[in-house]
Amino acid sequence: MIAWWESLTILEQVLALLAIPATVILLIQTILLLIGLGSDGGDGSFSSSGEISDGIDADLDIGADASFDVSAHDMDAADMALAEMSGDPGLAVFTVRGFIAFFTVFGWLGLAMLRSGFHPVLSLTVAFLAGGASMLLTAYAFVLAMRLQQRGNTDIRNALGRSGSVYIRIPADRSAPGKITMVLQGKFSEVDAVTEEKSDLLPGEEVTVVGVSNQDTLLVTRKMF
Repeated sequence: MIAWWESLTILEQVLALLAIPATVILLIQTILLLIGLGSDGGDGSFSSSGEISDGIDADLDIGADASFDVSAHDMDAADMALAEMSGDPGLAVFTVRGFIAFFTVFGWLGLAMLRSGFHPVLSLTVAFLAGGASMLLTAYAFVLAMRLQQRGNTDIRNALGRSGSVYIRIPADRSAPGKITMVLQGKFSEVDAVTEEKSDLLPGEEVTVVGVSNQDTLLVTRKMF
């Protein structure tokens, strides 16, 4: 090991110092994830209940008998704060996991190319691009995994007949999705929604869920008081 280290150039040693710790951390994260201890760590995308999803995050634990007929106007300040914290995480590339993946791929690939005789500029360029690609793939895989986890825990059909409030404008005639806020299965939820109304549903308007579209999008109409 010492002989191998001494055979490296300064640049190769720098790459190794980036790759080795990142690889160790990556292995530890993977082991913790496999045994169920790594699901709520480190990326700043989790809710207070340890779940993330495409809009169902803050766990309010209001009880099985509580009314689901709520809107943004009915919530107190604490509920609204949770709602602001539970936005769509989207494709979070610059996270702890992302940087670990970047340094692992960047370090080892750059080191391998240099040891194979490639020019340093070419080696570092290819390694940098590969590391960036690994960040994107890590972020995408993480989002997909969390969406699958959320869908396994939440049945969106339970929203049928319930009321909510428009959070992001919902264009008329199903031209594009918007978002509504409501309480779904005891959790304050931000859910994609479309409407067949002939005019847009604007933020703050009360709506009623009348159907489910594309398995994860609600069909809503203006609430009739």
